[in-house]
Amino acid sequence: EQTVRELELRVKQLSVEVENGNVLRQKVTQEKGQLEIHIATISSELQEANRRRVSLLREKEQQSEQHEDTLQKLQTKHETDISHFQQEHTLSAAKASDVIEDLEQTVTQLRQQLQDSEHRRLKQLRDTENNLQQEKADLQHVCEKKVRALHNEAEKEREEAKKKIAKLEESLKEKEEQLGRERECQRQQTQQAENALEHFKKQVEISSEKTYANMKLQRVEAG
Repeated sequence: EQTVRELELRVKQLSVEVENGNVLRQKVTQEKGQLEIHIATISSELQEANRRRVSLLREKEQQSEQHEDTLQKLQTKHETDISHFQQEHTLSAAKASDVIEDLEQTVTQLRQQLQDSEHRRLKQLRDTENNLQQEKADLQHVCEKKVRALHNEAEKEREEAKKKIAKLEESLKEKEEQLGRERECQRQQTQQAENALEHFKKQVEISSEKTYANMKLQRVEAG
């Protein structure tokens, strides 16, 4: 009976351990929710980066328009100057050629600056977007790995607890069966002892009756 009580106490302890495993699983679920919130924050930051990208593209378009306007004004000025030079005939052909060359170089430089600026901005946007995407992917990978590890650990502990409980229940069953066999054996022994005592009592009674009969017979013979 002491062993049975100890096994029952052990079963209760393992049940508490299983409950603790459930609490751990709830904690994992809560932490997973927090990580999903963090991922949502990263996604929001990515959306903000996309918004900045759109803003930069608009700014680029505005600058392109400004550059084109500047080029148009320079072209108009260039044409006006040429017309003026031709009308006044005060400048030599060499000087006019130099002015034209300078203006063309200015236009070329402005076009090149515009292209360089556009390339830099596009590269900056691509780098920013790639970095955010990589950071998001890394974070998701870490979160999923951590959640899987905690989940596997909880499942492993639960399976081990189930095995221990099953083993203890089997041991308890065996102890109960053994106790039942011992009780049955004790009952049989008690029954045999009672039967032997009853038999002994009958033998004593028969012996007493024979002795009494012999004594009575001897008295009769003596009389």
